Amino acid sequence: MTPQDVVANTSRLLRFQNEVAYLDRMWPPDEEVFSDNDLLNSRNGALIVAWLWPTSDYRPEFDPFADALRGDWEEKLGKETFGIRPSASTEDGLEAASRAIDHSRESRRLIAARRFERIIESTAREADRTAGEVKTHLVWSVPLAPQELERLLAGVTAFPFAIIVGICDALRLKFTDGWDLDDARLLARHIDLSVRASGIANRLRFLTLDNLTSVESRLPRRTIDAGQSQDLDTYRAPELGGRYSSLYEALAADERDSPQYSLAEINQLLLDAGELGLPVSARKGRSWWAGSGTKSEGRPQVSAWWGAGYRVESVSTEPIDGEVLDVKFEALPGRAVWVADPDGRPLREYRPPGPVNVRIYPDPETLDNKQADLDERVLAIASRFDFDRFREAMVPVLENLDNWARLYVPDDPELRSLTEFLDSVGEADRFQIERHFIQVRNEPVAAAWITNLLTRARRHDWITNKGTRKRPRWAALRLRALLLDGIAENLRLPAPAINPKDAVPVDFLLRVAESVDLPTSGSSVTDVARMIIESKGGAWRSGFESADESVTSLGLKAILDVVGMRMPPDDEIKWIRG
Repeated sequence: MTPQDVVANTSRLLRFQNEVAYLDRMWPPDEEVFSDNDLLNSRNGALIVAWLWPTSDYRPEFDPFADALRGDWEEKLGKETFGIRPSASTEDGLEAASRAIDHSRESRRLIAARRFERIIESTAREADRTAGEVKTHLVWSVPLAPQELERLLAGVTAFPFAIIVGICDALRLKFTDGWDLDDARLLARHIDLSVRASGIANRLRFLTLDNLTSVESRLPRRTIDAGQSQDLDTYRAPELGGRYSSLYEALAADERDSPQYSLAEINQLLLDAGELGLPVSARKGRSWWAGSGTKSEGRPQVSAWWGAGYRVESVSTEPIDGEVLDVKFEALPGRAVWVADPDGRPLREYRPPGPVNVRIYPDPETLDNKQADLDERVLAIASRFDFDRFREAMVPVLENLDNWARLYVPDDPELRSLTEFLDSVGEADRFQIERHFIQVRNEPVAAAWITNLLTRARRHDWITNKGTRKRPRWAALRLRALLLDGIAENLRLPAPAINPKDAVPVDFLLRVAESVDLPTSGSSVTDVARMIIESKGGAWRSGFESADESVTSLGLKAILDVVGMRMPPDDEIKWIRG
């Protein structure tokens, strides 16, 4: 199966999203799931599927669904396989299964990260730029914070679907049976623009407010030249019916490589089309005929021949008075292809054809050389892996999912909607909750109904008041407990033994800071949380701090994201032979 096979089938796309793409990350919120589904079903679906493909190549014999639990064998070569002893306890089985899943998540992120790194290197080589300049272009164009880019390249965080699309657009990437670079020459220009813009932005950071005001007043207005689109290789003709439009029509229909027109012929073309004749300046010297297709603002005559795929080769003049006699044009590169294309001239623009798409990843020769040896090792590893016993160990995990759902997700749809809303915003007052349900129900809600809902949720310990009695601010309890456990588990720390209604303990966050090599300083929970988030490239938001000066579930989500998922050394994982 290939990425194209997945994209061609809606049910496969949905399976890929749920069973393959999300195996390298914690399950995202519903809003992100819906947004990801829209992207997968758009024209960018193949890019996302290929980017998150669970192997480093795209061989059609690989089935991403059948091999979802196995992970990428290439990443596990040389490591022992694991099974579960029949005598192992349920706790041992759960522990081994949990660590195996964590290991698979990290492996999948590393596969995508290494693919990304090689694409950057190959793109830099084809565009004749450095890898650092390509990264600057990505930071400026996607956009990405430099810290975010480095975390993606290190495999610490998973690739959001929208970021994948942004990277492919910025690097002009296409996917067929591999990754192709579309027009390295144009990409090189865009990289140069990003590098220059980044340098200017860095200089602006050190200017005073007065200097910035002075600089801003001198900035040019954002306009597009009359004969040029924002794509620097595309030259636009004059508007239909505009000045010198008839000259464009005549030149666009001319199939010669080097046509020559007398001044009288050009003047008659204009008059026959109902336009004004040539101005005096066109007859008096060569300057009227000079000009580049990239600098034609206010000079529509230049757009007429550049838009038709010509440049002025020479201008003949009278030897005595210097008056122009005739003009010789020269075809731009690739004009014959443009003339032969029936859709070319109606577009009223000319773009020189760029180079053929360049394959940048994967390298077919390298793959072919390694494939025979790889196949043998994969078969040897697969023969030792006991999938039956692994599935047996997963049975209690699956059985506990229902119990987990009942513990952390209310059965009542109204309570479930309330807790999901509070999880998404961190905290909310009564007015915000009321507005949420008005939008959900598409009708007004009674004050008594809101009171009853909040009372039921509080009595069943789904929510708690983080504000005061007169000005309550409600927060969901269960997600915060899950996030604390998740942070502790990922960093191999003991989970804090606290009541769900209590504030996040500062000593726990200090242990988190120590685990990610940060100074263990800070007098309050919010100070330590802010230090952790900002030191890893995140941004502190007001919604991260609760009304009781603790950390909201949104803040804990941010901490979980920035600290990433840390795996123990391989020798600590219980690889048990069957």
